[in-house]
Amino acid sequence: MNHPKIQIKLLSAQAAELSQKATTAFKEQKFSQGQQFMAQAVAASKNCQLLIQEYKKATAQF
Repeated sequence: MNHPKIQIKLLSAQAAELSQKATTAFKEQKFSQGQQFMAQAVAASKNCQLLIQEYKKATAQF
């Protein structure tokens, strides 16, 4: 049961890190790079949300 929690934490941290990199790139006017980082952050965030939903469903069954 800890495995999904670890995946959620890792994806959450990854999304936060990518978002910070995007913000830094935008501040440095590296817009293309910032967009790439932000797109990756959004994807990681969506995957994290899906894992959370799956985890909630799995734990609700018990």
